[in-house]
Amino acid sequence: MAKKSLKDIHPLIKTLCDSIYNNNHHISSHLNRTNTHHHGNINAFQDGVRKDLTKTFPNYKWEKEKKASGRKEKDSIDIYGEINSECCIIEIDATRIDQIAQKFLSRLSVWGLETKKPLLYVAILYKGSATHRRIEDCEKYIRYCNHILKASKGKDSSVVGIYTDGNIIKVLDSDIASSFKITFPNGSIIISNSMPNCALQVIKYYINNNNVGNFAHLEKVFGKAVSNTKIASKDKMIITKFGNVYVSKDWREYGKRAYWSEFVDFSKQVNILIEKQTIEYQTGPVPFKYV
Repeated sequence: MAKKSLKDIHPLIKTLCDSIYNNNHHISSHLNRTNTHHHGNINAFQDGVRKDLTKTFPNYKWEKEKKASGRKEKDSIDIYGEINSECCIIEIDATRIDQIAQKFLSRLSVWGLETKKPLLYVAILYKGSATHRRIEDCEKYIRYCNHILKASKGKDSSVVGIYTDGNIIKVLDSDIASSFKITFPNGSIIISNSMPNCALQVIKYYINNNNVGNFAHLEKVFGKAVSNTKIASKDKMIITKFGNVYVSKDWREYGKRAYWSEFVDFSKQVNILIEKQTIEYQTGPVPFKYV
């Protein structure tokens, strides 16, 4: 399935980001509290978000601490919304991957699989203590949950994360195409919209700016990210003086191809910096941008 662009982000996500922005003072107060057992600020944040959703999307029925009827489980959803064509589950937690996985699994089992409607599952994540996980780890688990949800309920369902530290707001949506910033040794910068295109630009630059006389030289630098034979039909091709070079399309197939993290490390060793850009929310007519 083709990746979507920033303009395809679900309209509920825009409203949630607006609401998080307007209610971020509750998150800041929570992070700076002296009594670590006090969660009143999170409750106030939850109430503010639900109020904003009710105002902007009155056609949804929005409920707080929704419990499943007729079941013995006592789990409750922080904010639950439903219309004829869709359900929405919103959970608010610190950046802990165990909470992301645990809550998603229970909500999918108790609510998600009980309805035929598409499901939008949103994990609002706020910066926790120093012992909590990096946002990059959380993003990985958001992606795992998204894969599971689509496999169980279809392509119209999705899992999205929204991260806030009290200042910035980031959207973690693996359905949206990735963007990469490449900084070359000469100071030039290129923005690439996919892993294969990013790798293509990096390897082309390396070939054009170094004395690469044969494929073995290139393979020594970039490992399994390059091949002198075409493996997949959509592999990118570079024509060189020592023959065609093919750049990997698939970065997760163990044994045949390189992992993306390895390619980033290989590139860094030759002073080419690759940074995945994040989707950040901003107020104004264009709410989302790559940073």
